[in-house]
Amino acid sequence: MKQGQAAIIAGVGLLVVGGALITLGWDGAASLDYVQGQFPYLLSASVPGIALIIIGMGVLVLAMVRKDAEEREAQLEKLRASINELAGLVGPRDPYDPSVTGEYRPRPRSATNGADSDAATAEIAGRGAFEEGR
Repeated sequence: MKQGQAAIIAGVGLLVVGGALITLGWDGAASLDYVQGQFPYLLSASVPGIALIIIGMGVLVLAMVRKDAEEREAQLEKLRASINELAGLVGPRDPYDPSVTGEYRPRPRSATNGADSDAATAEIAGRGAFEEGR
């Protein structure tokens, strides 16, 4: 038996036991016509019965959340496999190509690109010094 099935059985069992306790407490309290005699039935049966129902519902909700998480993880794994398969069919793409990304993204500076940019940096620095001297 799987862990999820055991949790569902335990949750339903707690619900049944809680309902039975509430029924027994109600029946015992209904047989007496004075509050002082009814109160012990309510404390000893109905309050624990309500607590068991709340705990049983919590167990059932957690079991369903875990089951959904497992299903979602399986779906994500299938999606990852499909994406990897499609990426293998398409081949490598340039992430800086506007036709691929849909927007312009500047390439990062590299060692070959740095030599050209040194002259531009010196020119910009020279302009700044020139403008400050005015």
